[in-house]
Amino acid sequence: MKLEAIEETVVTCVKEVLPEAEFDSATPLEEVGMDSMNYIRLVVELEDSFGIEIQDQDISLDNFATVAMISQLVSRYIQHN
Repeated sequence: MKLEAIEETVVTCVKEVLPEAEFDSATPLEEVGMDSMNYIRLVVELEDSFGIEIQDQDISLDNFATVAMISQLVSRYIQHN
């Protein structure tokens, strides 16, 4: 799966969690309303959408700060499956 396609799906997942937010791939998600509860919802959305299981050690602000960072993380999981 190409990174662009992954990013499109990640955007869809973020919009499910934050339907009113306006953002691009580099926008820090905390700036548009992402909080700890929304991060949990986003992880579930991503796992369901991509058929992956994100390990606890990968659930960090470093990996979930922006759509671009999330897309890179998901890409690594897809490559290892």
